[in-house]
Amino acid sequence: MPTKISRHRAISRLVGGGGIQNQAQLATALSHLGFEVTQATLSRDLTELSVLKGTDGYVLAESVGAVGVPDLNHTMRQCLAEVHAGGTIVVLKTAPGQASVLAVAVDGAQLDGVLGTIAGDDCIFVATASDARARSVSNSFRKMIELPTSTPRRLVRAGGHR
Repeated sequence: MPTKISRHRAISRLVGGGGIQNQAQLATALSHLGFEVTQATLSRDLTELSVLKGTDGYVLAESVGAVGVPDLNHTMRQCLAEVHAGGTIVVLKTAPGQASVLAVAVDGAQLDGVLGTIAGDDCIFVATASDARARSVSNSFRKMIELPTSTPRRLVRAGGHR
């Protein structure tokens, strides 16, 4: 019976090889290697291995950027759709599945006044030190992707749904 360690090695090889777009695709590839996994187990494995979902599918966090942190400017241009500031929070909207890789880039940039991030599937809350800092950070993010303050850029899923 395959062990967790051998399953983790297989996941790392598959993800490291590129082209894995979703958990179903990864589960199928693992099945071909003799690993039968549930979605819950696969989800835990991906978390334990620090696998991120980026614009080109799953990637190992250690392979992103020179020290495990994606380049903020590049990642912003690839992932960011909307920027909103309210109080001390900046809300970043991305295409589905891209929030975690952008949050890693924001955290890794160690921006002045940014306390940290919380990422979901397509949304990131960026906590800042003050209302003024939130406005400044949101304006900086908008400038990185040349996003006007009045017209958010919309990203659409394949099939035409937001």
